[in-house]
Amino acid sequence: MPDALGKIKRRTLHEQVMVQLAAYIRGGKLKPGDQLPPERELAERMQVSRPTIREALRIMQLQSLIVSRPGSGTFIAEGNAQSLAQAVTQIALQDIFEARMLLDPWMAALAASRATPADVEKLKSILHQQEEQMRRGGDCAPSDIAFHSAIAEATQNRALIRLARVLIEIFAPSRDTFFQTRERAKMSFSFHKRILESIEAHSPVKAQRAMSEHIKSVDQELLGTDGSESSHAFHPDQAAEAAGGNI
Repeated sequence: MPDALGKIKRRTLHEQVMVQLAAYIRGGKLKPGDQLPPERELAERMQVSRPTIREALRIMQLQSLIVSRPGSGTFIAEGNAQSLAQAVTQIALQDIFEARMLLDPWMAALAASRATPADVEKLKSILHQQEEQMRRGGDCAPSDIAFHSAIAEATQNRALIRLARVLIEIFAPSRDTFFQTRERAKMSFSFHKRILESIEAHSPVKAQRAMSEHIKSVDQELLGTDGSESSHAFHPDQAAEAAGGNI
């Protein structure tokens, strides 16, 4: 295993271990057929607990993405590297995107109903920072987190604000720097602009729809879904239309 595979910088869940392993496969640092180090060594290199490593590997083995050979060790499955990387990413992130689809659109709708002028100005300032980071080619993940946190604050709901702080950690793998491509940054900025415009116009239905489409677009890019077979059986935007937009 290459020395380039270093520690995971954040306190994390097993999904993030899988996301990082997928990135190494995608980047060629791990190849189909390569042997993985022992569980203890993986935990030390990534600086996570052994149970976290064990859970990540258990899930990957159940999906035949790694193969355990008694007396030899654990190996990356044979096959196309990009397909393997996408499969690992999909398994790691699908629950996260389902949770985001349930929560983020509703928070955007509530923010559109309750946002104060100060909330709107804060969102505009964050969006400007995101545009500058994108222009410089920097990491846009911090401004992305700030934008979604500011939406939670704009709901004026203390429970949601506290929940949003927890969700930042849970959703962290989907914002991993491995996925922060220039194309994704542009797409994210475009959706954030639409969401902000809807919140400023105090339009809950439009804000909810824009946020829902934002999450779906990221889902499609990272997980390879086509939108018609999404794991998200519940669609908040449709529920809002059925309710007449009353939040």
